[in-house]
Amino acid sequence: MAVCQVIYNIIGTVIFYLIPWTRRLPIFLAKRLGEITDEYRWFIVVFIIIFFILLPAIVIGLTLLPDCVIVICFSLLLIVVLLIVILSVLQKYTSGILPPFLRTWQWVPVHLRSLQPYDRFMASIFTSIPLVSNFFKKPRMVPYKKSDRIRMSIKFKEHTQV
Repeated sequence: MAVCQVIYNIIGTVIFYLIPWTRRLPIFLAKRLGEITDEYRWFIVVFIIIFFILLPAIVIGLTLLPDCVIVICFSLLLIVVLLIVILSVLQKYTSGILPPFLRTWQWVPVHLRSLQPYDRFMASIFTSIPLVSNFFKKPRMVPYKKSDRIRMSIKFKEHTQV
């Protein structure tokens, strides 16, 4: 098991450190995750629970099933992810060739395309936890531009105080 971890770390280092243009994806994903967490403070806790507890448990549970079930589940997941990526790329670069209803994500139910419907419920849960409730409260909104680095650093400094 330790050998697998070492190999995994070496491959990750080679892919994302030695090849400069491959650094864009993890940096973009980290920035996007930070932006989402900035708006929805509870998201990072749910993210950690899903990706480090629930998803591994589901994968382990799937390995106990016959091989055809595993292939079907992962094939369906791959097809859905590919369709989402292809549609997103088409929307961004060549939206003119898409039918009008596919040019935006407005046709998808709001619960599947936004975290806003969950915000009030999740914030009420996390703000009721005694010692960490201040971390999950919405900070006062200070309007700033993305290019205003000083305001951004002040804003992020306020967010990290518990």
